[in-house]
Amino acid sequence: MNQMRTILPVEDMSPGELRHAEQLRAGRLAVWRNVLLEPEYQLGEETFRLATNSTTKRIDPNLSLVQVTMRSENFGFTITLAEAFLLDCLEGISTLTSISGQTGPDAALILEQFFRTPLEEFSNLLGEYPEIVRIAPAEIATLGRDDFQFTISGDQGGGSMCFIRFDGALEDRVFERLGAYSSADEKEVEPQLEVRIGPISLPQTAIANLRAGVILDCGVQPTDTIRGLLVRSDNRYWPAHINDGEVVATAAIQPLDYSNARHSGLALITLGFGSALMGPLERLQFGEGDTIAIERYSDNAVEIYANEHQIGKGQLVVHDDNLSVSIEQVDLV
Repeated sequence: MNQMRTILPVEDMSPGELRHAEQLRAGRLAVWRNVLLEPEYQLGEETFRLATNSTTKRIDPNLSLVQVTMRSENFGFTITLAEAFLLDCLEGISTLTSISGQTGPDAALILEQFFRTPLEEFSNLLGEYPEIVRIAPAEIATLGRDDFQFTISGDQGGGSMCFIRFDGALEDRVFERLGAYSSADEKEVEPQLEVRIGPISLPQTAIANLRAGVILDCGVQPTDTIRGLLVRSDNRYWPAHINDGEVVATAAIQPLDYSNARHSGLALITLGFGSALMGPLERLQFGEGDTIAIERYSDNAVEIYANEHQIGKGQLVVHDDNLSVSIEQVDLV
């Protein structure tokens, strides 16, 4: 069995080796804390969520920890987490009162039920499925710079800080793969996107004339291909075509930028009429030609934007055969 990799004590490293080790560690921490995980998985009736983070959070020194060692043919790693949390999660499928004292196949099979979905994701990443080979008590003192932190939380209130440590070359292999699934930008974006019709260009001076009761013509018939935007919470968007209950991206993601319109004395009107949900991994891979289902707001409601500001609300209607908005409320700042 491969031994866990250790990093030489500082006093045994040359200045160049120390600098390289610190740079490597800092780079991997940046990748790790921005890994885009699937948001949740199911075990019985409880939903669990995983999130990576940098190694800056402290763990309660009074917690009883358990270390689960897993191996496949070519690699191995250990996960350390709170024993009480694990026992709570396994309640209903196990009568165990202690995890750390169990080393037999029955205990391993029970734990694999808890770890099953993360292990499947991990095996998809590396091409091998690991099995639990050892369960033992752990101490905080054993956790060091080779460990990467993540959290597991359940929708019924429980949670645990966790630590994972990889065998030697496995860490290199993991981070080679994780680079494609790590993004600081995507980590912070909300999953809900707004679907808007537009933009419709109006003279900036015409905005003052918008009021309740005015009909705003979108310039297309309902049966036409409708141009629109799929807008993210970070003020970037995909240009899109709107077709019934879905949108198709027509170009790569780009920032919402109204500077050219302002310089030309124009306001760009967009009409939010629905939403879509997209997880971080899907967003990372979404691009021109990709399609996503949308859910329209009830009663044909729309939110009216002039450039970056929401200025009112209305309702989609057909007026003179064209798709239009009947303005119900205007709030010009």
